[in-house]
Amino acid sequence: MSLEEIKELSKQARERIENRQFTDAEYFFKKITKLDKTNWQAWHGRGLCFKRLEMYERAIYAFSKVVELQPESAKACYNLGFCQSQLDKLEDALYNLNKAINLDSSYAIARVIKAWIYLNHNNEHTALKLLDYVRQKNPEFMLNLEVENAMDEPKDLQIAIELMKS
Repeated sequence: MSLEEIKELSKQARERIENRQFTDAEYFFKKITKLDKTNWQAWHGRGLCFKRLEMYERAIYAFSKVVELQPESAKACYNLGFCQSQLDKLEDALYNLNKAINLDSSYAIARVIKAWIYLNHNNEHTALKLLDYVRQKNPEFMLNLEVENAMDEPKDLQIAIELMKS
């Protein structure tokens, strides 16, 4: 498959994502990964589609491939950790969220999701410290949480919006 064909498949996938057609978008990303198993961008796209569809096991597989191919990707580590948290794989989730923060210390949503995990496991003190840190150090993140309809946002952003309001 030529580079032009891969670009066209990627374009088709992005158009589907813009239209919230995540199953269709994943189909195009899947075609790319079948042809080029090392295309980490396509694996990341597949993971994002699965994440939006709340198909977390599949998302974990896709994001694990990205981490394998791009170990310095804070986004992949974050997304992997978030998906693991949704399946109560908390040790793995915290490991990957911490890895995302270590790779990018300004990764605010990784701290917020860590706080959410801690709140759900009765560690309010640690959770509040994380949320206060985000409020103080990441004002631009706080601005990004001002959306018209949180229900249209991905689940992790919905969690962040809800937590940061309180």
